[in-house]
Amino acid sequence: MPTDPAVIAHPAALPDAPRLLAGLLSNRWAQLALGVLCMPSISSPHYVWTLFAQPFATRLGVAMPQVQVTFCVPIVL
Repeated sequence: MPTDPAVIAHPAALPDAPRLLAGLLSNRWAQLALGVLCMPSISSPHYVWTLFAQPFATRLGVAMPQVQVTFCVPIVL
């Protein structure tokens, strides 16, 4: 396997499965489709955050950083 970054990044330099993935990720339509699929999973927690973070922290009597960690976990996963 070559070690030159220019050669490694080219899909033809990879084995079959990684080549397929690299080919899909270099296709702008595949990137658009992945973006459209991923945005709803990220936008829901952000919307919920703006509505419920402060009332949630007030009701539980915890500091805002503790609430922020709770809402960051689903986004990171």
